[in-house]
Amino acid sequence: MNAEASLARRRARRRAAGYLARARSLSAGEPKRGEDARLRELASLAGSTLGQVPRAPQLAAALALHAGEAVELPTGEGKSLALALSVCLHGVVPGGVHLAVPNAYLAVRDAEAHAPLYAAAGLRVGLRIPDMDVPARRAAYAADVVVAPARLLAFDQLRDGLVRRPLERVQRGFGVALVDELDAILVDDALQPLVLSGPGAGEGRVDPELQRATAEVVGALRRDQDLDLGGDGAQLTAAGEERVEARLGAAGWLPPGADLASEAAVDVRRALALALDAHHRLRAGEHYRVEEGRVVLLDAATGRRAPARRFAMGLHEAIEAKERLALGAAPERLAVGSYRSHFGRYAALAGTSATLEEVAPYLDAAYGLPVVVLPSAVPSARIDAPDVVHANERKQRAALVREAQDAHAAGRPVLLGAPTEAEARALSRALRDVDVPHQTLTAADEAAEAVRVAAAGNP
Repeated sequence: MNAEASLARRRARRRAAGYLARARSLSAGEPKRGEDARLRELASLAGSTLGQVPRAPQLAAALALHAGEAVELPTGEGKSLALALSVCLHGVVPGGVHLAVPNAYLAVRDAEAHAPLYAAAGLRVGLRIPDMDVPARRAAYAADVVVAPARLLAFDQLRDGLVRRPLERVQRGFGVALVDELDAILVDDALQPLVLSGPGAGEGRVDPELQRATAEVVGALRRDQDLDLGGDGAQLTAAGEERVEARLGAAGWLPPGADLASEAAVDVRRALALALDAHHRLRAGEHYRVEEGRVVLLDAATGRRAPARRFAMGLHEAIEAKERLALGAAPERLAVGSYRSHFGRYAALAGTSATLEEVAPYLDAAYGLPVVVLPSAVPSARIDAPDVVHANERKQRAALVREAQDAHAAGRPVLLGAPTEAEARALSRALRDVDVPHQTLTAADEAAEAVRVAAAGNP
C-alpha cells in the first residue's frame, strides 16, 4: 500500500470513530440537538413505520452521508435504510434529493419499501423508471425525493440540455445526490460515455445488404485455414482473403479483378472488419443477448442488460446481421455525457457501497468525497483464504466443482462467481453432472437476482 492510500485509510477510520460515537449516544438515549436529535426521531419513525430499528453503523452512515461523505458499509448491514434515513435528514431542499440506484428494479423496491418512512417524515416521493412519458417524468422530478437508476438521471439531464425552453425540462435542479453502489457508478463507470442518440442516418452507416453479405461470408470461414484468431479478435489469412474476395466478387460486391486492397473495396473492407469483430470478438451471453428479435447489450462491468444502449459506427448492425435479425437504423448522436460530469452538477453529493476504502484517494481527488469506513454491527466470522491459481480454465472449473461438492456435503451454502453468463452456464452444467443441486443467477434478470440473493444460504 502506498503512502497516499495508507493515509486515506487512517483518515477514513478516524472519521468513522467519530460518527459511531455519535450514533451510539443516540442509541443510548442521551439528549441531543440539531441533526442528531432529528436522526433519533427518524430512527423511531423507521421502527414504527417499517419495523426496522436502525443499528449504530446505520445511524453513523446516515450522519456521514448527510455530511457529504462516501460511506463504506459491509454487505448486508443495511445500506438502503441508511440512505433512506439520510434522505429524510436532508428533507426538502431546492432541486430535490435524488437517490440514484443501480437499476430500475432496485428503484421500485427501495421507493416502495421506504414509502411509509418518507410519508411519516413529510416527504413526497417520485419514482423515475424506464418507459415513462414526459409528463410522468416531470411529475416524478417535482417530488421532494426522486428515486431512480443513475443512468436515467444522467440521460434526463442530457435531454433537458437539448430543449429550447426551460419549461420543457423535466428536472428542476440538482440539489442533493445520494448514490447507492457509489464505486460502480462514480469510479468503474465514471468516464464511460453516455451517448444520447436519436433517429437519423447516423455515423458509420454501412449498406445493409453489404452487411448481410459479409456476415454470411465471415460466418462460413474456416477457423483453422481462413482466420488468425490470435489476440482479441480475428484477422484473415492469405487463404481467407482469397476466399472472401471470391465470394464477395461473385456476389457483385467487388468489381471484376479487384481485391480487398483496391480502392474499390473501401466499403467492403469496412463491412468486413465489422463482421469479423461481431463474429469473433463479441460473444452472445458475454457482450450481448438476443431477446425477442433484437440485440440487447450487457454492461461490461456488471453483466446487466442495457437495452437503451447500441454499439456505434455500424457494429451494432453487424451483430444483428450475424444473428440474422432485422437491421436497425444507425442512430444519430445528439449529446454525450458521463456520470462524473452529471453528478458533479449537484450542490451536495454522497453515497455508499461495500467497497470504497481502496478507491478513497480517487474519490477525494475527483469529487472531493472523503471516505468513512464503518464496521458491521457484529464482528465478522469470515475467514479470508489466500488465492489459488490454476493452469487453465478447465482445471479451475474442476477445482470449483470439487469445492462446491465438499461444501454441499458438509451442509454449507456456497457462492460460485463467474466472469460471464456463458461461464456461469458452464459451471452449472458441471455441477449438474455431479448431482450438486443449485440455482444459476445472472444479472440479466434483476428481479430474480434480488429474490435469490435474499434466499441465499437457506436450507
